[in-house]
Amino acid sequence: MSSVDLVLQKALVQVLRASGLVLGTAPVPLYTYVPSKAVAPYVVLDQVSTVPTTGSRACNHWESVFQLTVITSFGVADQVTDAPTLEILGQLLAALDGVYLPLTDDFQMHPVQVAQTRKASRFNQNSVEVLRYITLKMKVYQDK
Repeated sequence: MSSVDLVLQKALVQVLRASGLVLGTAPVPLYTYVPSKAVAPYVVLDQVSTVPTTGSRACNHWESVFQLTVITSFGVADQVTDAPTLEILGQLLAALDGVYLPLTDDFQMHPVQVAQTRKASRFNQNSVEVLRYITLKMKVYQDK
């Protein structure tokens, strides 16, 4: 039996890669671990937490929280804007909000809920990164 975390991560990756994230005409890569040579824009999928919950005696129940981070980058002298992160955010929401993921190993779920989105930025000598965080909540169950 696979862990609920692994099953959810694989399903999220499958759905997001199939959705064909793009910015303009350029593909936007999805990573679970960002390679050292990655160039923005890209999306990072992180698992935040999974906790067992109570439910019917016939099933095991979990609540899982994952975070997607959209990262875009601008040169210090360039005009910085939210537009690219918002464009990618719209695609992520269309691909996931209210969707039932294709789970394996007899796991079942309620639809994905987008619990929160928020913005941040990071500065260094050469660039400004604009980030958009998307928190996803999922309720999963499996017959005992």
